[in-house]
Amino acid sequence: QSGVLELFDSYVEQLHGANSERKRFQEALNTYADPTGAERLKTAQHGSQNIRPERKSVAVLFSDIRGFTAMSEILLPEQVVDLLNDYFSFANVAIAKNGGKVNKFIGDAVMALWAGAGGPTHAIHQALRTALAIAAFTYGLKKNVPELPWPLRIGAALNTGKAMLGNIGVNGKRDFTVVGDVVNVAFRLEAQTSAQEGLDLIMGEEAAAHLTDLPPYFTPYRFTVKGKSEPVPSYGCSFKNLGAYLQHLSAGPG
Repeated sequence: QSGVLELFDSYVEQLHGANSERKRFQEALNTYADPTGAERLKTAQHGSQNIRPERKSVAVLFSDIRGFTAMSEILLPEQVVDLLNDYFSFANVAIAKNGGKVNKFIGDAVMALWAGAGGPTHAIHQALRTALAIAAFTYGLKKNVPELPWPLRIGAALNTGKAMLGNIGVNGKRDFTVVGDVVNVAFRLEAQTSAQEGLDLIMGEEAAAHLTDLPPYFTPYRFTVKGKSEPVPSYGCSFKNLGAYLQHLSAGPG
């Protein structure tokens, strides 16, 4: 129990280290969410101005702030903007440190992508660590922003599968993005995290198939989501249980 709390607290402490890195990422945040995508776009602009979409296996993570609308009605607009900048800046750093890339910021939500080397199991582990880090940082914002009416919490969802990655758009306005059912399902699953207390993260069945020792940390679910004719098999847990699971993985066999 104490080990899990220490792991959670260690992520909160990353707040202090994030400040110096925040400046380094700010330009990318303002111009192009995915630094790698920005470099590819810059290269492409000297040629065809197009990165042809390609089909790849990806892991997609969505997270957003619970109760954001209610919070926005209490804080001043300037305070909301400052809070979002802190939240997005840290999320960008945490995702990059864990080998992922920010694909989009959507309102108060973050969409992150893992599509590189290391295999699906490694990508899923990295995405789970990222979700816990963002959750801990967000919860800790109350200490640094006393105007917050309550400690902030996030909901998150992770899914894996095949998707099309590439530069999509028209008339010179293009965005390096990922398109596919894997993205749609992750987005819909994230919305389910507000359905019941203690359900902070949901993971699609395909992602769960790459992991071991899920019980007792994760609970199986079947969610009815928009766009799917059948309930989506999934696994869910609290962030407390996720911390315990990651600690279990770190401990290794025995």
